[in-house]
Amino acid sequence: MLSNPNVIIFGATSPVGLGITKSLAQRGANVTAVSCNAYSQTLPLSVTWVEADLADPEVALDCRHYPTVISAAPIYTYAQAFQRFAWELNSRVIVVSSTSTLTKTHAIDPSERQLAATLLASESTVLEAFANATILQPTMIHHGPGDRNLKYIVSHLRRTRFFPLVAGGKGMRQPIHADDVAHAATQVLDAHGLPQRTYEIAGAEQLAHRRHIGPR
Repeated sequence: MLSNPNVIIFGATSPVGLGITKSLAQRGANVTAVSCNAYSQTLPLSVTWVEADLADPEVALDCRHYPTVISAAPIYTYAQAFQRFAWELNSRVIVVSSTSTLTKTHAIDPSERQLAATLLASESTVLEAFANATILQPTMIHHGPGDRNLKYIVSHLRRTRFFPLVAGGKGMRQPIHADDVAHAATQVLDAHGLPQRTYEIAGAEQLAHRRHIGPR
């Protein structure tokens, strides 16, 4: 898979980052897992944990010994942080972004338009800096029990006993599981000679809001 097994992963305790970390460790990579949160569960000895907050302007890391760099942290945080770090510019870089760059560009809500603009600017920063960069744009990520979106819906239902369905709940989503995003990242690593580009990735099913939170 990797001629040089040294890999650094940012956002390693996120659902996607943790999936990538475990997968690459099982495949024999020497993984340096960076996160602002500590991780206490047992993982292979080939995983070295580094607790560092990318949003902290005082944090600066030497990443020149990592020919493979993966970020599952928010892309706008990573795009600001990597400019403070020492890099090997020929490294293979894989960064998780979002399809919000497409779906929220012309949103009614100004904050959503600003989010889309921030994501696009962050993607451009990464692509301009690294010739071997790949951007993954997943749809809404879910990961089962503990999922932030599901927790919000459950919490709302417990408090109010109802959930508003805008426009009859006909809005469509195509969520993707965190494990599938992690798998897509490892597939990119396995694809030799992949040109610099951006990939949109989504789950297998298109779901209407009413189907999974509406009246039964």
